[in-house]
Parts: sequence; C-alpha cells; structure tokens
Amino acid sequence: MISLVLQVNFSKEIKKNRLRLVSKIDSDLEKNRKRFYFLNQNRYRSKRFFYFFQKK
Repeated sequence: MISLVLQVNFSKEIKKNRLRLVSKIDSDLEKNRKRFYFLNQNRYRSKRFFYFFQKK
C-alpha cells in the first residue's frame, strides 16, 4: 500500500518536472526563433540595401 502511494507521488513529481522542462525548452526555442528571425531580417535588409546601391 505504501509503495503504491509512493509510486503515485513519484509519477506526479515526474510529470510536473517534465512539464516544467518542456515549457522551459519551448520558451528557449521561442527566444531563439525570434533572435534567428531578427538576424535573418537584418541580413535580408542589408542584402537588399547592397543590391539597391549596386544598381545605382
């Protein structure tokens, strides 16, 4: 009986931790995606600038 209760508590803890971990990973991914997108935007803008100046 005691072992069953322990198992249940243990699984709850594991689920909580997994959720926390997943949410942390998600937030990190989101940050990285934003940063990457920003970098890409900048690179694209600078390329466009470059072509624009080449044409003139």
